[in-house]
Amino acid sequence: MRRVFHIFIMLLAPAFAYAQMGNIKGIIKPASVNKITFSVYTLALDDNIEYSAAVNKKGEFSINIPAHYLQQVQLPAYNNTCAYISPGSKTRLVLQDGKVHFKGRYMLLNIATEKYRQELTTYRAEFYKQHKLRADSSSTQYKQTEYTVLDRETKFLTAFIKRNKPPADFAKYQQYSLNYNCAYNLLSYGVNSGQPKSYFDFFSRFQANNPDALPVAMYSFYLNRYKYYYDNNLMPENELSYTTELSSINQVIINKVSNLKTEEKTRLRNIASIYTKKLSLNKSDSVFTDSIYRANEAVVMERIYRNPYIESYLKNLNGLLKDVFFTWEMAELIKANHSSYAKHYILLYRSTVKKVNIGSVIDAYNKLLQKEENYRQSVKYNIKQLPKNQSDSVLFDITNLYKGKVIYIDFWATWCGPCLQEMPGSKKLRDKFLNQEVVFLYLCVQSEERAWRGVIANLDIQGEHILLNNKQYQTLSKKFALNGIPHYVLIDKNGRIKNDNASRPSDRQTAIEITQLLGVD
Repeated sequence: MRRVFHIFIMLLAPAFAYAQMGNIKGIIKPASVNKITFSVYTLALDDNIEYSAAVNKKGEFSINIPAHYLQQVQLPAYNNTCAYISPGSKTRLVLQDGKVHFKGRYMLLNIATEKYRQELTTYRAEFYKQHKLRADSSSTQYKQTEYTVLDRETKFLTAFIKRNKPPADFAKYQQYSLNYNCAYNLLSYGVNSGQPKSYFDFFSRFQANNPDALPVAMYSFYLNRYKYYYDNNLMPENELSYTTELSSINQVIINKVSNLKTEEKTRLRNIASIYTKKLSLNKSDSVFTDSIYRANEAVVMERIYRNPYIESYLKNLNGLLKDVFFTWEMAELIKANHSSYAKHYILLYRSTVKKVNIGSVIDAYNKLLQKEENYRQSVKYNIKQLPKNQSDSVLFDITNLYKGKVIYIDFWATWCGPCLQEMPGSKKLRDKFLNQEVVFLYLCVQSEERAWRGVIANLDIQGEHILLNNKQYQTLSKKFALNGIPHYVLIDKNGRIKNDNASRPSDRQTAIEITQLLGVD
C-alpha cells in the first residue's frame, strides 16, 4: 500500500514557480467546506501525495500543484473525479451539488475522460456479473480471459470515441490505460501464483519502456509490478553476488589496489577460502586482513555500499525504465535511512537520470542529511575517552566506567561489513533492555575518528562509544583472544567476564544471557 503525504496550502499563499506547477482554481456551490483536497500520484516517490487548499466564505479556492508532465489529479471528495494538469496549465472547476464541471485548459479532455470513466465502470460491472473468473482457473484460462476483456473494452472505447468525438489525446491515453491494466493483472497473477518464465510471454506485447504513457496511472502501477518481477527474476544471477562478506571484499581489493604485492594477493585469496569454510580466522590472518582493509578503507567502503539492483539497472536497462527503477531504488534507500548507500550513488543519480523529475528525491535526500546533522549535534549517544595511560589497565578503565551494570561489548570497525550488518539486531536488543541496568558498549577499532563518528550517526547507534587506539586494541585482543571482528563480550555487574565470546546481538541466546546476568547481585 502506498503511503500518502499531505501538504496544506492556504488560499492566497505565495505560489510556487509556475514552470513546474499546474494551477487549479475553482468554486464550491454551495460553500459548505473550509478546505478541499487533491490527490496526485508522484512517479519519483511512487507515492500518492495529498494537497489541500483553503476555501473562503464565497467557496473559492486556488492551488498550485507540482506537475512535471501531463498528469491527473484526483478529487477524493468527488468520487475520485480526475482533472488533467501540466506545467504552467490553468484548470478551472465548478463543484456544485457533488458534481464536477470543467473549464480552462484540458476542458474537453477532462469532460470526455470523466464521462468515459463513468460509462466504463458501469460496463465493467455488468461484464463481470456475466463472466466471473474462477479461483481455480489455469494460467492459460486466466490469460485468455484477460485478453478477452482487453479486446471487449477496446471495442467499447472505440464505440465511445465514435459517439462522443473527444480530443485526439483521449484515445491514446485511454487505450494505454486498458493495455496496462491488462498487463498489470497478468503480471500480478503470474507473480502471486509463482508461474514459470514461459507464462510471461506477454512482456513483448506491452511495452515497458514507454515515456508516452507517463500520464496514465496504470502504466506507473505496471512498472511498479514489473520492477518487483525484474528484481526477483530477471536480474542476472552474477549481479546478485554483491556482498559484504570477506571473500568478496578481498577480491575487490585484489582487483583494484595496484600496489599489492603478489604474496599479499595470494594470502588474501587463501584467507577468503579459509573464512568461507570456517567462518573464522586465526589471529595472524585476522591482523593481516585488518591491516590491508585499513590501508584501503575507501575501496572497502565502496564495496560495502554497492547496491546490486542499481548496478543492474545501470548496466542492463535504458531510457525511462532505467531512470524510473534507479529513482525508486534511491527513494527506498532514503526512506529506510540508508544514507551511506544513498551518498554513494547521489552524484551518479543526479547526472544519469534525465527522464524522471528528481527534485522530490533530492529533497528527501537533503532532509535525511539534515536529520543526520541534527543527530550529530544531539546527545543520543555517549562518546567517551579512556585515560591515555598504561595499556594493561584498559579493561579496568572500561569496567570502572560502568560499575554495577551488565556490560555487553561490541568490537567493530567502520569498514567491517559483518559488523554493520549486526547493527539492526543490536538496536532491537537495546530496545529490549531499555531503562535496565545494561550498558551497550561499542568499542571501535582500527578506524579513523571522522568515519567512526559518521557511521554512528548514519546508523543511529545509540549507546556508549569508545574509539580504541592500537595499543588498547592489542591489549584487549590478547585478553579476549580475538581472531577477528565482530566480536562480543559479556561482563556482569561485578566487573567479571562471564562470556568472552558471546553470541551476536541478533542471536536469541544473547538476550537470555543478559537477562540471567541482570539477576546477579
